Amino acid sequence: MRKNIFMALGLAASLAGVAAAQQPSTEPPRREDHRGSGKFEGRDGGPRGLLFKDITLTDAQKTQLQTLRKAQRDKFEANRDQMKKQFEELRAARQRGDTVAVKAIRERNRVAMEQARTQEFAAIRNVLTPEQRVQFDKNVAELKQREQERAKQFGERGPRKGFRGRPGA
Repeated sequence: MRKNIFMALGLAASLAGVAAAQQPSTEPPRREDHRGSGKFEGRDGGPRGLLFKDITLTDAQKTQLQTLRKAQRDKFEANRDQMKKQFEELRAARQRGDTVAVKAIRERNRVAMEQARTQEFAAIRNVLTPEQRVQFDKNVAELKQREQERAKQFGERGPRKGFRGRPGA
């Protein structure tokens, strides 16, 4: 009799698992991985994201931005070996426990990234009309404000791996 009860419970549990697996997920879909798709391009080749919020671009402007993004991607690929060397240098400093060197390397990389970003924004602004530049500047200011708030909330390194917006996660 017990054997039959345990078999029935096991069968019920496995059927419940199968039924649960077939139910549509109640979790929101995860964001797509946009690496390699370009910072300015959506699925239709047009702009996406906060930088181009409330800005309507012409087809010619979209083409110019795609060309700009391709040039940036090519530049990134050309500098890949140098970046890999810097990463290895940072890793070696961490392994040695040399916090001064780690901070110096990070600061050097941060400054270089800020310069590249400033150049990128300037190049984008050159594609836009004066009216669009006003909105773009507002969007850039909003983006920087969000980054400052995030830095305050999470500190210098950002959220830890596995963070899903839940306290204590």
